[in-house]
Amino acid sequence: AALENAPIGSSMFCLQGSVHLNPVDTQHGQEALTVLSGRHIVLAGNQSSCGSRCTISAGRRSPLFKAAPNASIVFRDLTLVDGNAADPFGEQQGNGGVAYVRVGSLVRFERCTLCNNSATSHGGVVFLEDKASASFEACDLTGNYADGTGGVVAWSQFSRGLQRGTLALVPTADFRNCTLIGNASPRGGVAFVFWNGYLRFRDCAFASNGGDAMGDGGIVKLAGRAPRLEMLNCSIVDSKAYHGVGTVISIEPPEESLGAAHAVLKSTHIRGAAADFAVLLW
Repeated sequence: AALENAPIGSSMFCLQGSVHLNPVDTQHGQEALTVLSGRHIVLAGNQSSCGSRCTISAGRRSPLFKAAPNASIVFRDLTLVDGNAADPFGEQQGNGGVAYVRVGSLVRFERCTLCNNSATSHGGVVFLEDKASASFEACDLTGNYADGTGGVVAWSQFSRGLQRGTLALVPTADFRNCTLIGNASPRGGVAFVFWNGYLRFRDCAFASNGGDAMGDGGIVKLAGRAPRLEMLNCSIVDSKAYHGVGTVISIEPPEESLGAAHAVLKSTHIRGAAADFAVLLW
């Protein structure tokens, strides 16, 4: 209640022990706690300022959080587990197991552990609407899953980002110094990037991420107009994809007259099953 009723502006909540979220009952079922527009919330479990590290769980009953348009949430030194966006008819439509990020909002994860979160649609951890962003710094992401796209993060397929030459912000996700193990989805075991979305990995380690028997894009699936990917100084081991093809990146050609996908890999090492047919161009 304190979170949802936070005043406009910035607020910080220090958490200790285990926090089991009580889902919000709506006419569509159980939904996540919402940070309202204009609120900028920090949830911290830092030992130096708040005592012991905190675990936040939804017990597989609901997603964890939602950022309303033009809001922000910072998660710091927390373990976030068992968020489950399971209701395809609810407000989140089965998207974003940990955070559903609305237009113009942002979420940031600092030194967090995110595991066993899921979505029946898209974004096992985070789902991004247009002009939304997410960043992960020194995080461990393990065993997150989405039935549709993006085992960790997915972009809305209605996102448009830059249009008609405007300078509107594009939806972005940035990972730095993170470990990603065993995350999965049929399209983009870690991420599904769509329509001008921008995804960057820096100094990250990947192991055993991938899709199911019919999936492609063991790490990343790029689709739609001009999605962009950068992988800098990363290591990739044993990613999986359909028939062993596109085990790291799967690039789906855009519709006619739309901009092509752009992917850059620098100082990135691919080993194990991921080494063969690492990039698939449809």
